[in-house]
Amino acid sequence: MRYPRFSSVLLSLGLVAAGCSISGGSDGGASSTTTSTSSATTVMSAKAVLAKLRGSVALLDTPISSGSAVLTEGGYLVTNAHVVEPFDVVDVTFEGENAKRDVPVVGLDLSADVAVLGPIKTDHKPVTITDPTGLDQGSDLFLVGYPGDQEDPEVTITSGVLSRRREAKQWGLSFLQSDAKIAPGQSGGALVDDHGKVIGISGLSDEDDYALSLAGDDVAESVKAIMAGDGSKWEPAPHTATDRAASFTMTGPADVRLLYLPATEQDRKVTIGVAGPSPAVELDDVGQYPLGLNQAAYDGYEGGVDSFGDDLPPATKPDADGRWTFSIDAGYPAILVVSSDAQRSTPLQVTSTEPFAVVSGDPELLPLQVDSAPTIGSSGYLDVGVVFSLALVKGDKVDILAQSAIGDMAFAMVAPGEVYDGSQQVDDGGGGLFDQDAAGSYTAPMTGTYALRVGQVEGSATEFRLTVKSA
Repeated sequence: MRYPRFSSVLLSLGLVAAGCSISGGSDGGASSTTTSTSSATTVMSAKAVLAKLRGSVALLDTPISSGSAVLTEGGYLVTNAHVVEPFDVVDVTFEGENAKRDVPVVGLDLSADVAVLGPIKTDHKPVTITDPTGLDQGSDLFLVGYPGDQEDPEVTITSGVLSRRREAKQWGLSFLQSDAKIAPGQSGGALVDDHGKVIGISGLSDEDDYALSLAGDDVAESVKAIMAGDGSKWEPAPHTATDRAASFTMTGPADVRLLYLPATEQDRKVTIGVAGPSPAVELDDVGQYPLGLNQAAYDGYEGGVDSFGDDLPPATKPDADGRWTFSIDAGYPAILVVSSDAQRSTPLQVTSTEPFAVVSGDPELLPLQVDSAPTIGSSGYLDVGVVFSLALVKGDKVDILAQSAIGDMAFAMVAPGEVYDGSQQVDDGGGGLFDQDAAGSYTAPMTGTYALRVGQVEGSATEFRLTVKSA
């Protein structure tokens, strides 16, 4: 979409879930006990590995995309948080079977990109997660999951070797890097050693197309926390909506608001009215692709910003009342994005003929002090970041660092009286697993309260750590 969004992105973003029948739990659910890989002695071919895992890996479908998951003890499935978020129910299909509809999401760990679903009733065999300790560099590895380009879902397997281990040290997470080919939809599938043991969650890839998998012991710890109710706080997409009008205070042309229109059983048209100066209005599907937009939003894609090419729909003309009408297909939700191109703080009033829920409205300013302990926060798929208030004296210089285990972080400092136009955004500085932490220094041009906006560049949810120190 045309507007700068603070959410999450990776190259192929896919921590994929390894199976963890993680034994030893007393509650009948997924537990966190891992077993050592040293007890396995029989070397297995790719054909044998696939035969062993075929019935234990499932296809996941949401209104946004598809992914993979691994069946664990108690009928629970483990996958990536980014596969399911922002939805709290997911369709689950085992190869050759009908889909199990609306399987609930138990919880998420946004720092490790892990999610747990279920429980479901099934005769399929759960998988035990194993600790990859002792796995040698150069060992044969396999990825088992569901690539997203299949008309008839079929479990697939690719092979490679352990290239090296990589650490997200600030987050206490370990990843196994291999040259096994990973495709979209593989997120949530199992990383398997040549003894047929699941040793990680596959799905991340870097710019060199190496696959990175969260190590099995870290997956186990994440699952344990989720099952204990200690996962990340998150806001799923609403199932219903009742609002047909909302008012916002916009702080500049890069400031946006997101309104969510849940799916309905029939095709529908929605007519949107926006009262305020220079409104930009865009209706996206939940994959963030434009379904319709007004002229101001359309103009924002010019100048090399347009990543949709000829697929970008033409600008919708307003009706006699100055409103815009867009179409939404049956069975699909949509996101209404509104902003103002005005170079000043301005109010906007939005009306709709279809009910909506405000999922990213005027932000609550969270107080932050320089040199305080790092702040832990999260940025979800259906929001545009978190805004902190920071009191500075003219001439104060601060170092700002926004970190995530796997996300592409960004921040923007907006001075008192300034508008947020996107030029303040800092989205690099190095550090982190993919050198995607955001780091920079800022010198206060005046005394007052500043707005520090933090989030990810675009995409799915993540947890972040924010540090502001005196320079």
